[in-house]
Amino acid sequence: MADLTSRDRVMRWIAGLIASEGENALWVAGAHMLITKTSLSFSAKVWWAIVHA
Repeated sequence: MADLTSRDRVMRWIAGLIASEGENALWVAGAHMLITKTSLSFSAKVWWAIVHA
């Protein structure tokens, strides 16, 4: 198995939590922080523009 980066480990951990608790988990459904377009990376902004075009 390839050595995972810390980002990969965190993403797998979050995916596991969502899979076990469901998308209606309080920490998923009740997030108080908005994700603004200015906080996205360049590649995320490109995908945002494609999806919202």
